Amino acid sequence: MGYYSIFDYEINNAKVDKRKAKKLEKFFASNSEDIHGFRNVKLEYNEKGELEEIKILSYNATFYDDEIFAKKLAEVLTKGEVKIYFTGEDG
Repeated sequence: MGYYSIFDYEINNAKVDKRKAKKLEKFFASNSEDIHGFRNVKLEYNEKGELEEIKILSYNATFYDDEIFAKKLAEVLTKGEVKIYFTGEDG
């Protein structure tokens, strides 16, 4: 997802593997040149592992790392789904 886009999401009964969630956060905290809009992403979840929020530095950014994030998020989920949306300059 190039250019500037607005990121939004919908959480549907999603639960996370807490250990894998921490690994995802660590990956996106790296200084890799492949990381852009999801740099320093935080997955907020409760003690039961129910995903409550996805926090990023800016919801209006360049999301060249959208496919990487989607794949890694899918690996973290143990139940439910998260739909991710981008709107902006490239549709």
